[in-house]
Amino acid sequence: MLPISNHIQFKFCLLIYKCLTDSAPRYLIDSISLKPTPSSGPVTRSALDRTLLNIPMCKLTCGDKSFTAAGPSIWNSLPRNIREASSLTQFKKLLKTHLYNF
Repeated sequence: MLPISNHIQFKFCLLIYKCLTDSAPRYLIDSISLKPTPSSGPVTRSALDRTLLNIPMCKLTCGDKSFTAAGPSIWNSLPRNIREASSLTQFKKLLKTHLYNF
């Protein structure tokens, strides 16, 4: 069993994955957005990563704990191979392994 803090991260990531695969409620899907790709200038490897999410700025610390801020932040901290999982089952397996070893 995962520790509580890791379990919360698991739930956030699971919801984000479902949002990105259109299997979450519309209001959650609409609350997240992919990080825009640069149109000009130097391009870094992370700028080419199409699985990174935009993290909104929060004025209050309590806003940092909301789904729209905490979800993308936790998601972006995952290794790329987990974010690019091809199925929900594979995603859960990779994520649990990552969080157990974290």
